Amino acid sequence: MEHDQSIQRKLAAVLYADVAGYSRLTGSDEEGTHRRLSASLDFIAQTVDGRGGRVIHYAGDAVLAEFASVIVAVECAVEIQKGLAQRNAGMAASNRLLYRIGINSGDVIVDREDIYGDGVNIAARLEGLAEAGGICVSAKVRDEIGNKLELDFEDLGQQDFKNIAEPVHAFHVVPGGRSVAEKVAAKVRKEFAGPPVPVATKRRRGIVRLCQMMAAVWLVLLVLDLTTGEPFWVHWPGLVLATLAGLLALPLWVGPGFALLFARGAVLVAAMVLINAFSWWGEAWAQWPALGLAAIGLVYWAGFLRK
Repeated sequence: MEHDQSIQRKLAAVLYADVAGYSRLTGSDEEGTHRRLSASLDFIAQTVDGRGGRVIHYAGDAVLAEFASVIVAVECAVEIQKGLAQRNAGMAASNRLLYRIGINSGDVIVDREDIYGDGVNIAARLEGLAEAGGICVSAKVRDEIGNKLELDFEDLGQQDFKNIAEPVHAFHVVPGGRSVAEKVAAKVRKEFAGPPVPVATKRRRGIVRLCQMMAAVWLVLLVLDLTTGEPFWVHWPGLVLATLAGLLALPLWVGPGFALLFARGAVLVAAMVLINAFSWWGEAWAQWPALGLAAIGLVYWAGFLRK
């Protein structure tokens, strides 16, 4: 008879650390990099233990640790980065092990002495947002620290992370605080730059700008076509640019998965129909590649339904 085991949960401050550019370092000096990695992991474990935390597990060059206190977790992260910076002193920049650290405070699932859940996942995503040798924390951590530590925080705004349902407000940690001049300069930069832009918004703006550049290129080609007196040809580069723009811009309006695949297939089919029309010699052929794309879509959809 099976025992009903309820899921255990608790609140914890989660620290996730990972080496920036580790694959590049191992590619240039595998054994030396591994020796430095092993020494740095020992140092991190000793620092975490000395602060009353617990290393949960290692995953290659990554470390997951938990603390009962957010303040202690951040103090430990600052101590780790300072200690690692001292170890890197005098070493060639190309050989330095620079860790990124993310810290989050939240509810976690406890199972087999490991921890799981969004509380852990957000810490890992924050680590990826941190600078090499830096620390990135969530708004929960920032709010709990308040003015209790001699730290400043750079507001990164709301960030959209993969597989995290809600945006996460993130901050870079500035150890030791900043001088009055640095704070004034930062305030001026913030006033001119406006509020921090989420990652997803930056990606959207980049796609829109690229599409605008494509439109500008086509207008230049149109003017050249109209002024040279040659047979009309600008529809061909226009078709190519329009197809590329459509494929790039679709993720802005269509969600991921089969819907996006279907929409991109529709753009390609429309492009083939226009090619058929522009090169018309009395025979339609666009339906055949369209049917091929439809067959591929059906196979993908069938596989999606089986998941």
